[in-house]
Amino acid sequence: MNATENTNTGKIILYQPDNTIRLEVRVEDETVWLNQAQMAILFGRNQSVISRHIANIFSDGELEEKSNMHFLHIAHADRPTAIYNLDVIISVGYRVKSKQGIQFRQWASRVLKESTKTPVCNSNLSMKHWPSCRSEKKNRTHRAG
Repeated sequence: MNATENTNTGKIILYQPDNTIRLEVRVEDETVWLNQAQMAILFGRNQSVISRHIANIFSDGELEEKSNMHFLHIAHADRPTAIYNLDVIISVGYRVKSKQGIQFRQWASRVLKESTKTPVCNSNLSMKHWPSCRSEKKNRTHRAG
């Protein structure tokens, strides 16, 4: 990640994991948004392949189209551009067959594995299943009292 730019609707982050991929990523409403052309670059596939995967994700009922897709109105464009949130990006990433798709799945698996090693201690579910969360809650209770 090289740069961040604030816009009136959110943040734009430059994503550049290597010299071959460079994307401006929209961050808004606590998620990342990409259009189909950006996903095609990210995963190294044609936009028609990305479009087909997205259509299947929605038609299979894996994700709901209404809450995972928005339209971005770009000045001087003929029509609005569809943008998709992180849930759709992840779903497409698990469907594509490409070198970048493999790298994405490896990265996502590492992130998921790491997240299970470090519990988030702010939910009742975490409190029940992670001993370190129970002791952290106890310490906060004793300090507050």
